[in-house]
Amino acid sequence: MLFGVHISEAVGFNPSGEDYISVARHAEALGFNSLWVGDHVVIPKVLHATYPYTKDGSIGFPPRTPWPDPITLLSALGPCTKTIRLCTGISVVPYRNPLHMAKAIGTADLMSNGRVVYGVGLGWLKEEFETLGIDFKERAARTDEYLRIMKAMWTGGDTTYKGRFFAVPDLHVNPLPVQKPHPPIMIGGQHKPAFKRVVALGDGWMCGVITPDAFRPQLKELSEMLAEAGRKLSDIKISMVIRPDFARNNKKDLEAFEAAGLQEGVLYMTGLANADAARRELDSLAKATMG
Repeated sequence: MLFGVHISEAVGFNPSGEDYISVARHAEALGFNSLWVGDHVVIPKVLHATYPYTKDGSIGFPPRTPWPDPITLLSALGPCTKTIRLCTGISVVPYRNPLHMAKAIGTADLMSNGRVVYGVGLGWLKEEFETLGIDFKERAARTDEYLRIMKAMWTGGDTTYKGRFFAVPDLHVNPLPVQKPHPPIMIGGQHKPAFKRVVALGDGWMCGVITPDAFRPQLKELSEMLAEAGRKLSDIKISMVIRPDFARNNKKDLEAFEAAGLQEGVLYMTGLANADAARRELDSLAKATMG
């Protein structure tokens, strides 16, 4: 199994650009396959939305956590690294104009010589949608349409698209991504609508924190849905968010995940004071998982 690292909550509250670069380079030097960064544009002070990844629904990170624009950050990390995959995890698709986002991702892929992975999701923070002037109830429909527009733009040549939210006239797009036909699209989520999106639009599935016993039937369901659409499970990549302590203490479960079909575990690092602490944590995680 390959391993990646998610660093958005691992560099303290006042990181510099050099902090992100040093952590990315260290992860690469240790042999990690991928580096992931999250996505929030703003965090309203008053929140009523339920966070989907904690038992009590409370927000899972300090409100003052820094969230650099993911594509800007990955574009900066591209020339500073050589081999590590640079991934959004998870980019909230409805937040941004798809024409602009397609160009930004294409540029990041150019700057990294074809190492960008576009991990995507619907978003959960209703107050953030409201602040950005986007209808929370439309997020699924916008996600599907925006992904279709971006994929059309990345194929090259003349591009046209007419949908519910956008009518794109014939236009030229340049530069195109280095990866063909486009950077891989990893769909996040653990329910049937997410699986449908993987089947229709995705190159992979990004699973959240889950047990091996829960993972197997979900992967079976996804495999069956892919088969119905004429695709195979082997056509897509399967990744999962894994907590560092779990990875350190549950080697048998990691082996069970791999046997079930998991290809990459993404270690979500949190609660670290600064880049120095992040590099020490990377050392520890590399030893525990690859070493």
